[in-house]
Amino acid sequence: MTVFEAVKDRADPADVLALYGLHPDKANMISCPFHGKDEHPSMRVYKDGFYCFACGWHGDTIALAAQMDGITPFEAAKKLNEALHLGV
Repeated sequence: MTVFEAVKDRADPADVLALYGLHPDKANMISCPFHGKDEHPSMRVYKDGFYCFACGWHGDTIALAAQMDGITPFEAAKKLNEALHLGV
């Protein structure tokens, strides 16, 4: 198992979102952080990733962290491992 697979397997999407102050509603939706003003939640949170119905952005927990912080996927995996105490 690669470091990417291990982080993806252990990092809960809700916990990753919480690192950025984002919290899914009852329908597992959030306002997309990647396109302008999002008055109505347009990004669905799945157990293995995210999909925005407005802008089309999609990815897993590592991709979200990399996009949010403007870092590489490897740096994002390291960050999530440390921040969420995943033990990878």
